[in-house]
Amino acid sequence: MKEPHYPAPYAAIVPARLSWGPVFAGASIAFVAMACLSLLGSGAGILAASAAATEKGGIGAGAGAGLWLTLSGLFSYYAGGWITGRMMAGARDLENVIHGLLCWATATLVFLLMCSVVAGPSVGGALGAMGLQTAPVTDVRRSGERIAPSTRRAADASAKAAGTISLLGFLCFAVEGMGAGLGAYAGGRGWSLPVMMERRRNASPTIR
Repeated sequence: MKEPHYPAPYAAIVPARLSWGPVFAGASIAFVAMACLSLLGSGAGILAASAAATEKGGIGAGAGAGLWLTLSGLFSYYAGGWITGRMMAGARDLENVIHGLLCWATATLVFLLMCSVVAGPSVGGALGAMGLQTAPVTDVRRSGERIAPSTRRAADASAKAAGTISLLGFLCFAVEGMGAGLGAYAGGRGWSLPVMMERRRNASPTIR
């Protein structure tokens, strides 16, 4: 007698709500793409830099570097998010976006960890040097004497530079997270440039 065949349970059909495999795959793609594009931008910037750069040229170079960093981050995390969403077969759109954000968070945490390990001693030494340089200024303020204009201008320039770097970092992180989410959404729906071009060609009316 043949044994009755029962359908598989619903839990075996629906994928898990959290899959770390696609997240790690997308994070790896995003991290490597970001590293390659950063090296490309650094090489192009060094070759294009002038030996006698004026103050205006330095500002332009800094703006160009910030723009390249933002665009490369958007492209890299969009690619990583697309891989993540593409590997999430059968998942909902919201789950794809969440996994794309997890891809962005994972790659960003690895990047920050590497920066803290590599640049930690340098930043600590720089902060120590700044503390030694600002100690006499503190004593001068306590004694009621006037601060040198050059020292005040240097402090204002440092504060503005720190604020600009913080705002630029926030902008880059926000753009990268948005790119990862959009890439995961597009990857989950199977959107790619050849597919979109084919759909557009098929949807266009035929002219007779």
